[in-house]
Parts: sequence; C-alpha cells; structure tokens
Amino acid sequence: MTFASDCLAQAIDAAVEGNADLRVTLEAIDEENLWFQISWDLFNAAYPSAEEPAKLLSRLSIPTPSHVELSEWRAGEYATFFHGAEPEAELVRFIEAYCRQVLGRDATPDLFKVLEA
Repeated sequence: MTFASDCLAQAIDAAVEGNADLRVTLEAIDEENLWFQISWDLFNAAYPSAEEPAKLLSRLSIPTPSHVELSEWRAGEYATFFHGAEPEAELVRFIEAYCRQVLGRDATPDLFKVLEA
C-alpha cells in the first residue's frame, strides 16, 4: 500500500464506522499552501493553476477515472472532486498523479504531514 491508499483506507473505514465527515488532511512539509484532503467520497486539493482543471489534467496526461467528477474549483486556490471509492486503485493513481504533477510533490510521508485525521 502507498501513503495515499493508507489515507483513503482510513477515510473509508471511518465512514463505515459512522464518521462520514472525516477528512484526512495533509500539508506539504515545506509549503503550507500545498495540501490535500481525502474522504470516503471526495478529494480536495490545492490548485495553484489558473487553467481549467479538466484542460490541465488532460495536458499533463493525468487520466481522470470514470468515477471521479470535478465538483468545484477556484483558480489558484483549490479543486474538489467527488468520487466513488471503488475501484480504489484507479482513485489512488489519480490522487498520486495529481500530487506529483499539479502540486509538484509525491504523496509520501516524507513530503506531506497529516494535519487532521
């Protein structure tokens, strides 16, 4: 398992136990403006670009799984995606690619710290 898949599993487990509001919030160790959140049904992250997210993701060759949908975004601030938790592997690949290519950091515990879980 990867760091992102561990965070997703924690959020899904919390939802199964009745805490559907849990958001695992992570922040880059060296840059507080680079962050992301994972819950059982959403992925919310810093969005440093002014370009429309679907265009940026396409340009960066980040495939968006069919069960992931952009909910809202604000240029230079954030992007929120709703998702189905399955298939988990596709979702984790999306989150990891987003972190690596949009945020410029791999989603690993040496680059991101958990602020809230």
